[in-house]
Amino acid sequence: MYLQARALPRVLRERDLVVVLGPPGSGKTSVAKRVLACAVTTLRGDKLQDACTRAVRRNAWPIELVQAKGLLIEGPTFLARRRGAARLLGELIQARVELGLQTVITEGADDSALLLLDAAHPRHRATVNLRFPQVGGRKRFAKKQAEALGLPHRVGLELQIDAPWTYRKVMRGLRRAVKDAQAVETDGLQPGVP
Repeated sequence: MYLQARALPRVLRERDLVVVLGPPGSGKTSVAKRVLACAVTTLRGDKLQDACTRAVRRNAWPIELVQAKGLLIEGPTFLARRRGAARLLGELIQARVELGLQTVITEGADDSALLLLDAAHPRHRATVNLRFPQVGGRKRFAKKQAEALGLPHRVGLELQIDAPWTYRKVMRGLRRAVKDAQAVETDGLQPGVP
């Protein structure tokens, strides 16, 4: 996973707007929360839509969003077709930049997150592009997670994941292995079970 135990790069700690890009399952939300490193107010899906609607009706963003310590806007979509919503979100971001408050946006199903980059001057923004690791990195991740779950590291190394590979699929496979190991232990302790 991105950064794992390493320190967060200074540019990500200091920039007021961080846009996290990457394919589904690449850890965008996890990275976003790590970047914010504080109490996070999250806007996504219907909650994002409702907040935009309220801001239009009031002709201003709610103060609790403008002044939230850390704001995560997850996967905004269709902003190219909804210029008003894009402008409105841009105004929210600009207000937060002026206050020195950090906002992180994660990529959704389209390039809407990129449309919001212009809401902040280049010296106030940063982007993070995530990708999945190659074969060696995938094996290291699975091995480390297996050990963290109390499984022998070989379980992680031997884990078979259907394409497309994701962190979530690895964790699901390892949790299944934990349950299987617990079932074997339980079956071995029950009297009368062959």
